[in-house]
Amino acid sequence: MQKIYLFIIVVVSIVTLSCGAKKQEEKKILIGDVNIKLKVLENIDQKKVDGSILGADFKRKHVYIRELLPENRNHIIRLVDITNGKVVQRVPLRAGDFQSPDEFSEPTHIQYLDGKYYIFDHNDKIVVFDDKFHRLNSSMIHGSRSFVDFYNEGESIFFLLGRRRIKRKNLTCNALLYRLEKSQRPVEESKIFTTDQPSAWALHDKKHYYVGFFWPNCWGFEKDGEIYYSDNQQKKYYLYDLKTREKTAFELPYLKENSFSAEDAQKLGNYKNPLWPKKMKHKVVYIKSKQPVYHFGLFDVGEKKIGLIAEIDVDKLTFRMDVLNSLSGKYLWSIKLPFGEGFMRMISTGDSGFLRHHINLDEGYYLWSDVDEENMDAHVLINRFRIRE
Repeated sequence: MQKIYLFIIVVVSIVTLSCGAKKQEEKKILIGDVNIKLKVLENIDQKKVDGSILGADFKRKHVYIRELLPENRNHIIRLVDITNGKVVQRVPLRAGDFQSPDEFSEPTHIQYLDGKYYIFDHNDKIVVFDDKFHRLNSSMIHGSRSFVDFYNEGESIFFLLGRRRIKRKNLTCNALLYRLEKSQRPVEESKIFTTDQPSAWALHDKKHYYVGFFWPNCWGFEKDGEIYYSDNQQKKYYLYDLKTREKTAFELPYLKENSFSAEDAQKLGNYKNPLWPKKMKHKVVYIKSKQPVYHFGLFDVGEKKIGLIAEIDVDKLTFRMDVLNSLSGKYLWSIKLPFGEGFMRMISTGDSGFLRHHINLDEGYYLWSDVDEENMDAHVLINRFRIRE
């Protein structure tokens, strides 16, 4: 009898382990030899708009920009036409406590989807408006993030969230899928990815404040029923099919480890404001990541295209973006684009998960953020370009 019980236990264990292994399986696609083909961009026009970028909608030709200062106790959001830089609409959002359903402590993300606006209040609350900016409902959700993207499945609204949590000396980044419920807390549907990354907070002491650049981070967005995400400590990115729930890893062995020095980090840290460390109570120390980093962002850049920022030129303040076919992972070509303070934050330990640039290669638009050298006020640059062969 004991032998029978032992046999049953062994069989159950094997089945359990097999099922567990099956759940962890992922399809792998190796992207082989890549010869970098750099295309030249011809800059047609550039417009500058004061304020902070909160989002963009290339179909409607709108970029959402928050004005620098509140007005009459309201945060002012401008809907700006990217074709001419003119303000289409000014929207007041009542400034106040994030716990209030119709007040905003700091709007940080706006996205238009199926006739509604979805607005994140800092990292604390999601507020839904109709297309006339009449509030429909609010949902509380707390915690720092790396990215967020709303999408629909049938009549239900979901969002992808890169949730960041401090775990001892590391940061844990989870890619989570949430279902948005009317006037209730969002419901977590599934966790599709998790990774550990080093934290600069563990280095701080009574005398020093550490600022890291070229730092590990995770990235993600929804596109055409697929979730794309990456951890830039890996030479790969992932595709998660929302219908089949299958995961595919696109391996990119051509990516090189980015090599930077503490001096490079200091160049970015002192960008347009070299005197700011003197205002700190602690000595500011610039550091680069000790972990290998192979890219600096994964983005939706047009129809059947994704963009991966593979290299950075610290002296020229430009990055090389490799353009890949979004479904096959095939390398297509590369371009170089300028960057400013917004991008520097995205690759630093000060990243707050508030996306600061948008690119559409089909339309020829690059929306990015920077600061004025004189007063460090934020502004958005709307670049119109043409790609040469």
